[in-house]
Amino acid sequence: MLANSRVPFYGVVLAAALAEQGRRDEAARLIDETAARHPAYRQSSIAGYWVATDARFLAGRDRIAALAAELGLPP
Repeated sequence: MLANSRVPFYGVVLAAALAEQGRRDEAARLIDETAARHPAYRQSSIAGYWVATDARFLAGRDRIAALAAELGLPP
């Protein structure tokens, strides 16, 4: 799967989109690849990097974080 290997954000967002399309095996592989490339990037990193006050943004961020957790991104 293609994602910018230098920025973990892209792999996580792409994996979440794939999971929402029902392509969970691909999504899980991408999460594994992203976690291997960026071992310090964890579920907790998502809220720390994606800071906002807009409720819609926060809901989307939290949905992505939940999917990433389901797919195996470390806590």
